[in-house]
Amino acid sequence: MIGERARGRRAGSVSSVGAAVSGLVADVVGVCTANRPVGRRLSRDINLLATLMGVGDALPEFALYVPPVRAARTRFARFMRQALDEHRLEERRRSAPS
Repeated sequence: MIGERARGRRAGSVSSVGAAVSGLVADVVGVCTANRPVGRRLSRDINLLATLMGVGDALPEFALYVPPVRAARTRFARFMRQALDEHRLEERRRSAPS
């Protein structure tokens, strides 16, 4: 994953360490928890949701229901549902008599 991300960067491009590492960390966590990287868009969604959860006392509740946040929650739920469905299918295949 690190090599893939490094190849995707333009030579001489500059970004903050946080921006460079954030997506990689999200992909590593995705591989550890769901056996797949989350990708750039879902990584941004996760950061948005984490930020909103972290400052929940500062934001009014309706901020959780604005269209971009709802879309991010939907994409994250879809990612987790697909990973869980695939895991269950794999378990059924393993436990099926051969």
